[in-house]
Amino acid sequence: MQMKTVIGLLALAWLALPAHAAYIEAAKVINIQDDYSILPVEVYVGDTVSLSVQLHNKGMVNMAKDLKAELVLPAEFEGLDVESSLDNIRPNITQTVLFKFRIREDALPGVYSLNIRINYKSMNVVAENVEKEVVEDIKTITIPVNKARKNLELKVEPVVLLPGRKVDVKFTLSNTSNNVLSNINLSPPWEQASRPRSRSWWPLTPTSRRA
Repeated sequence: MQMKTVIGLLALAWLALPAHAAYIEAAKVINIQDDYSILPVEVYVGDTVSLSVQLHNKGMVNMAKDLKAELVLPAEFEGLDVESSLDNIRPNITQTVLFKFRIREDALPGVYSLNIRINYKSMNVVAENVEKEVVEDIKTITIPVNKARKNLELKVEPVVLLPGRKVDVKFTLSNTSNNVLSNINLSPPWEQASRPRSRSWWPLTPTSRRA
């Protein structure tokens, strides 16, 4: 009789194992998505950039709680808003974290690598007796940076000067940037160079700074 009781208890325990195992999964459930977005779409030296990153909970029973996200930038970038936090991301839910940074004026054009670091507590929402685990993860993304835009366009009329003739020359400046430009100075290139140049044609070089 005792043997039958023991066998019966073992059978019940064995039958209960699959149900309990269904509530257990790996602690790492947050996936940093590849389809991040940046604004502006084309990044130039001197731009302020907004970065949007999606975090997806691929788990079935584990919730990511007290999630912290940090954007680690190269030296050529200046962080404006590089930390973000979320209370939780429940299973099969996607949420977004936002960052903001600026490309320094002295940055060289090229492709730069940025690291997104996250850490959170992985908590089983079904089996309360399962301990919380702290999970850390990192993902590297790349952002291409183009050379600086031309802030000014210069047009000169007429474009041909005949020998021995005096003519009035018209200069037209157009602001092609999204910023107000001030302290604009027009100077011929021979005044900026230490060596003499040929003066068969003297194009004026516009210089300016942002307000």
